[in-house]
Amino acid sequence: MTREEVSQIYYLNQEIKKLQRNLSELRGSGLQSPKIDGMPKAPGRTGSPTERQGIAEADIEMQIERLLAAVKQKQREIFEYIGSVEDSMIRMIIIFRCVDLCTWAEVAENIGGPMTAEAARKAFSRHFEAEMSRSETENARK
Repeated sequence: MTREEVSQIYYLNQEIKKLQRNLSELRGSGLQSPKIDGMPKAPGRTGSPTERQGIAEADIEMQIERLLAAVKQKQREIFEYIGSVEDSMIRMIIIFRCVDLCTWAEVAENIGGPMTAEAARKAFSRHFEAEMSRSETENARK
């Protein structure tokens, strides 16, 4: 598994947060009373504003559900990968950073001891650089 693959949960969660904000704004915008002016409406515009808002909300909710399912799938993949990592400190760093979505400072605080944010970030990077080198070496042998 690559660094980019384990980092996908972060970006999926950011996308979910954005959609949730959009949904809140849509729900908070309220509906305006229809204007009754007796004039014909533009062709091709079907449904009431309430229907259009309901459809928009349902679309956003479906997108959020799809992304939540993708996050759960990615978490399963990461935990499967973590099981193959021999170094317990690296496993903890990956869990805190990629599953719990902690900042590097929070990762270091959760691990404790002499661990700093920079040390956690570097250990994470070195691990995945070594993984990439191992993968390239294995591919070259084939």
